[in-house]
Amino acid sequence: MKKKIIIALICLAITSPCYAFNIIDNIIYKTDVMKSNRKKVIVNRFTGEIKYVWRDDGRWVELTGKWKRDYQKMYNAQNGKR
Repeated sequence: MKKKIIIALICLAITSPCYAFNIIDNIIYKTDVMKSNRKKVIVNRFTGEIKYVWRDDGRWVELTGKWKRDYQKMYNAQNGKR
């Protein structure tokens, strides 16, 4: 009985930070659709920075470099930000 309780506590200690991080991500980031190219993007709620874009093959891809700058300009134009 003690072994089962210890194993359950160890599993809980390992998985609970993952759930907490996921809850924090859901608070900070939101999913939005860009009207210009009908792509889903994940955006920071507070700064308006685009983090990921949904590809046609069904994967989230982190934006970097030139692509991030271009998507950010389109998103800002859509929402009336400078």
